[in-house]
Amino acid sequence: MAMMFLLFFFSVWGGGHAYIAWRLIRPLAPANPWRRRGWLLLACSLLIVPAALFGRFTRINPEFIDALAWVAYLDMGFFLVLVPLLVARDLGWLTFGLAGTLLRRFNGSDSPVAPADTGRRRFLANGVNAGLFGLTGSMTAAGYYEARRLAAVRHITIPVAGLPDDLQDFHIVQLSDIHLGPTIKRDYLQGVVERTNELHPDLVAIT
Repeated sequence: MAMMFLLFFFSVWGGGHAYIAWRLIRPLAPANPWRRRGWLLLACSLLIVPAALFGRFTRINPEFIDALAWVAYLDMGFFLVLVPLLVARDLGWLTFGLAGTLLRRFNGSDSPVAPADTGRRRFLANGVNAGLFGLTGSMTAAGYYEARRLAAVRHITIPVAGLPDDLQDFHIVQLSDIHLGPTIKRDYLQGVVERTNELHPDLVAIT
């Protein structure tokens, strides 16, 4: 099972990075300074997550591995937002191109399509890519904020027919997906405990 998980993970991780390289970095002009930076950042992104995952099985300073995990998880979050956006962009362009081709055939136009303005197309593509990076960064920051803020309390009343009198107004606090680990530690858990105790529950369920 562990081997299958690793195979699946590295297939998705490596395939996603290859897709980014093919659709974002390779089209950049050779003289563009972001082309070389892009290759460097992509290589770092490809390696840092496995380094953080497997670093725990080494004798490297745990504090360094925890700091590396912060960077790796943020990188993973950025990656998991960017790749779907990039796929959606490409599907949109593909749909737009196919629609144009079908429309020309439907209208019976046999005239050749005018050659594309390479400079204008590259400017448009770079603008869309910059927008994708900006949107990805904003969504990653929002995800980081949601992950780090103390969990909100939601009050839910559950009516139960025939409930005994001694269980009326029985209060249950359910805690879920705390994800203690290299980035969520004692200080965060302490905040969760204090907020839970303030609710004076009769029962605490951790799921």
